[in-house]
Amino acid sequence: MAGLYIHIPFCSRKCPYCDFVSWPADLSTKEDYIEGLLSEMELVAGSGDLSSISFDTLYIGGGTPSCLPASHIERIMARLLHVFTWGRHDFEATIEVNPESVTMEKLCRYLDAGLNRLSIGIQDLTSSGLEAIGRSHDTAKALDAFHIARDVGFRNVSIDIMYAIPGQGLKDLQKTLEGVVDLGPDHVSCYELTPEPGTAFKEAVEKGNIRMPDEDLVLEMTDLAESFLEGHGYRQCEISNFARPGMQCLHNLNYWENGPYLGMGCAAVSFIGGRRYGNTANLERYLACLEKGMLPLEWQEMLGKEERFRESVILGLRTISGIDIDMFRKRWGFDPVRYYARILPDLMDKGLIDVSAENIFLTRKGRRLANLVLSALV
Repeated sequence: MAGLYIHIPFCSRKCPYCDFVSWPADLSTKEDYIEGLLSEMELVAGSGDLSSISFDTLYIGGGTPSCLPASHIERIMARLLHVFTWGRHDFEATIEVNPESVTMEKLCRYLDAGLNRLSIGIQDLTSSGLEAIGRSHDTAKALDAFHIARDVGFRNVSIDIMYAIPGQGLKDLQKTLEGVVDLGPDHVSCYELTPEPGTAFKEAVEKGNIRMPDEDLVLEMTDLAESFLEGHGYRQCEISNFARPGMQCLHNLNYWENGPYLGMGCAAVSFIGGRRYGNTANLERYLACLEKGMLPLEWQEMLGKEERFRESVILGLRTISGIDIDMFRKRWGFDPVRYYARILPDLMDKGLIDVSAENIFLTRKGRRLANLVLSALV
């Protein structure tokens, strides 16, 4: 399986917690970016590096792709379908949208263009929570966006929510979770809000202007989210992702399996044939390179077989089923139990990892301390 990612670095306004490459922009800048993106597609497709790759998933993320005019998304889709090879005609094709920029006409045009999956950035379903994280929409708009998506014919809809929001209590999270399952999405991404370096949110926390929930409350919230979603038919696929049976996000699955992927757009990263490389995050430099007929690469690295094996272990352990020991042995030539023989016993004694005859996987406790556990395996 191989995935293709398109980055749209624009939004109506920058959320204070967001550390992704994105910023507000005028229509002229957006049009210039689309022209550059279309040029990048042609250059990449014509390079010959992808001659043996057929893509199985597409993900248009950001930023906020839905802040673009629908005509821009249509142009992107038309070029993608024309210049790249796809595994099947009904491949999973996702676009991220925010509630404030959702309209019935726009979503209808997305469907007609070939997109068949939406990821809606709802984040919370309480007024206090949305205000605390600086979102542009209100609860009513969030609900409307989901209903519009269903009304126009999207049969695969994911919702993003956050918890550990400043001022949020268990009852607040419960209210949001109840609202989510009442809507009935096919997939739910449920993330702990973490103040990231370089964001306005992080700066406010460091200055004492914002107080984050304490560790014990965050653990209770994590337990609540997992048990509530599981209890309403959403199987946990990965630490932060839940899906109805058969509705797991295939694009994400390819990342967790450390499969190949191509990224295009500002700051987009690709991983093909053991080579990882990334585009510049500077918009002016990105456009200038493409105007000269050059790919806007900023960096690259080659990963050896052992490095790729370790990385695959880290990614695979984020999933609930963990890693298949026999499959890893055949794929990489390393037995993960033997490779980590000095580390696994200690992690098992601490109740962080379990090893069965077939799999190595994080325990419930291990998922709570995933960053600590996975860093020990790097």
